[in-house]
Amino acid sequence: MRVILTEVFFPSEQIRDAAWRAPPDVTRDIGFSVAWFGTNANRLVAPPTSSSWFRPVVNGGGLDDRRDEIIVHFIDLSVRGGRTNNIDRLLSFSVKNMSIVEQILRQDVFLHQSSPQVLSLSSLLSIGSYITIGSFLGLKVAGGPVWIMCFSVPGGIIVMGAASRISKGLYNGLGRLIEHAIADSGPPPPLPARRRALRRSRARR
Repeated sequence: MRVILTEVFFPSEQIRDAAWRAPPDVTRDIGFSVAWFGTNANRLVAPPTSSSWFRPVVNGGGLDDRRDEIIVHFIDLSVRGGRTNNIDRLLSFSVKNMSIVEQILRQDVFLHQSSPQVLSLSSLLSIGSYITIGSFLGLKVAGGPVWIMCFSVPGGIIVMGAASRISKGLYNGLGRLIEHAIADSGPPPPLPARRRALRRSRARR
């Protein structure tokens, strides 16, 4: 499975109402990541649904007439370092970084199907379907679950969120979750560390 990661970063002082505060003498960039997971399927492949690895907050095709609103709120809350497990609460937050949200939506995203392609994130969202927002659990992730948005595009699945969280998710098995969604064949395979733990527990019996 091919994976292409596109990232955009902003100086921390540009982020309004962030969930964390850096010391005055520390400069830190805040990033937003878009990961394209390529498939060989000739059809749209639904992204992850509820499982022991993933807890969806929003799971649907068109999301009615609130789709664009939900996307804007998700991006804004992600760059601010926040997350929520309630869709009504997500929409209750005021959007504090609209100019940054718009810049992210204009960001070029790299794909590779039969040939390399570059499309803006907003273009991908316009053709995407089966949008899902939720918490990726994976192994015991330091700092809590990884808050992500997934959606299907022809030839792949897009996963996006705060850059630090996408990086953490990839380290903790996010690729395996996507592979399972693409294969759509039973429960996700155990991660290597979990497989070793299972063998140890069976040996004690």
